Amino acid sequence: MLSSWRTSRILPFIAVAGLLAAGATTQLATAQEMSDVEQSALAHVESMTDAYRANDVDGYLDHYAKELTWWGPGGRGSWDAYHSSWTETVANAGGVASAEISDAVVQVSSSGDAAVVSYLLTADYHGEGDSVSRFNLQMSTSMMMQDGGWKIVHLHFQTVPDEE
Repeated sequence: MLSSWRTSRILPFIAVAGLLAAGATTQLATAQEMSDVEQSALAHVESMTDAYRANDVDGYLDHYAKELTWWGPGGRGSWDAYHSSWTETVANAGGVASAEISDAVVQVSSSGDAAVVSYLLTADYHGEGDSVSRFNLQMSTSMMMQDGGWKIVHLHFQTVPDEE
């Protein structure tokens, strides 16, 4: 029997594998073509991005489950590490100047209790002095319904490779 730690780490990946095996992919063209569950998953990502753009650390991180895992350029992290890192970034560097999502694709489980939203994020970040740096990021969020709402249980992001 798996320990509860292992189970909590494996469940998001099982959900994602199930979604992909079921072929529940929807390329989003218009809101009218999405199911209510797909719309609610995308709305969660949009709400998270609004809080991110506003540098509302607590509002932003409220979109994530406490058992969050994430992959980024520095490796794998937890909710606590992400909270600490993002709080420091906003306090010391000024955080986000702007952020917009595009090219969203939503996948939902047949039971409607798990979803993956992948998208492109174009974000400008404050830097030294008055400088602002733009990053284009490929984002994937794995979400599960918890306590009546979506919570992101896994996040993966990477910079978009430069075109050559």
